Amino acid sequence: MSCINFNGNILPSDTPIIKTSDRGLRYGDGIFETMKWYNNSVVHAEDHMERLYKGLRILNFVLPAYFTSEFLVGEISRLVKNNDIHYARIRVTVIRGSGNMSDLNNHQPNFIIEASDLSLPENSIAKPGVRLTIFKEARKMADILSPLKHNNFMPYCMAAMFAKKNGFDDALLLNQHGRVCETSIANIFLLDKKSIFTPALTEGCIEGVIRKNLIKILPELGYEIIETEVKEQML
Repeated sequence: MSCINFNGNILPSDTPIIKTSDRGLRYGDGIFETMKWYNNSVVHAEDHMERLYKGLRILNFVLPAYFTSEFLVGEISRLVKNNDIHYARIRVTVIRGSGNMSDLNNHQPNFIIEASDLSLPENSIAKPGVRLTIFKEARKMADILSPLKHNNFMPYCMAAMFAKKNGFDDALLLNQHGRVCETSIANIFLLDKKSIFTPALTEGCIEGVIRKNLIKILPELGYEIIETEVKEQML
């Protein structure tokens, strides 16, 4: 049976671990990070940990001295080896303890690490690409929380269900100004010859790790990266 890592304890994945009073369950009070494990390491580990810990600070978690990025990567490694996976999808979820919304106690992190096999066929995305629609019923707000993968993911859930219900692969979300933000699962880039447009972080998109690395690499390949407002008419 596949296992999870809950606060350093390797447990069967069906072990009940969340209390009904948990703030992560009640209020979405937490943050998560998804990443890949390949060649015995986390891909882009430094970028993922930087984003995770930045989010924990913004959400005012009280971090014990031991709760470093090195500690967390070590706990990921321990779980992957236990599950005997070589190419894995890793999800790290960090939630607060029990309490009400204004509770000033229990701000220490409780972490859950999941590791699942990510063996995918080559060229799993069809050459024509993916079919996108636009979801307009719930908007992504551009604010201090928008770059984070916090646990309130309702706009993304609704957009993903809308896309599937209507026969599309994914859906674009708009921000409060009606401009393109991202899809339910990814940042978006628009290619126009040697110019590549992508929504700026001030537009409300998640501060994606792949986004960050593409912005760094693509100019070296001769492309101009323009972080800007992306309107529907540009699609």
